[in-house]
Amino acid sequence: MRTPTSRHVGDRWQPAPRYAVNATSLPHTAVWQDIEVISATGASGVPIGLELLAARRRSAIPTVQGMAEVLDQVGRDNIGIMFSVFHSWEEPDLLGHLLRHADRINSVQVCDIRDSERSSFDRELPGRGRGVAPGIMGWLLTAGYRGWWELEIFSDDGTFGAALPSPTGACPPDFLTQAKAAFDSS
Repeated sequence: MRTPTSRHVGDRWQPAPRYAVNATSLPHTAVWQDIEVISATGASGVPIGLELLAARRRSAIPTVQGMAEVLDQVGRDNIGIMFSVFHSWEEPDLLGHLLRHADRINSVQVCDIRDSERSSFDRELPGRGRGVAPGIMGWLLTAGYRGWWELEIFSDDGTFGAALPSPTGACPPDFLTQAKAAFDSS
């Protein structure tokens, strides 16, 4: 979903409101555009997952602990953490953070990390490459996570600057079979 940067009010366009989470009480600064969408989805019972991005990607909120602190400040029951193995595998004390905050995670993106990442958009099937996905999936289950799992594997096709081959080649006919087997064995 793209965040709107303006909205129509009466007969004119106005910038969308920006709401800052109480940055003075947080170790990070988080700015929400259009908090009304979050409020409306909460009233409708629709959950939202905020994707946790990696410190190596220069994210302002790169840890499960940091994202949990932001969620505490926002105070909306329908917002949780979209956890990504790709973005969090290097997080210090990841197991401890998962054990403390698994109840805040509402979706998990699963992939593995290539031994040598070729770009910021370079994923591998679970259990391949560095092979960290199976262990992290086990930690999540141990911590009590029982939500949605998403298999997210892709490499840059040139959209972001580096045309790389897919983790599984040029999408072979048995790609989904390979992907399911890699996920299930993790």
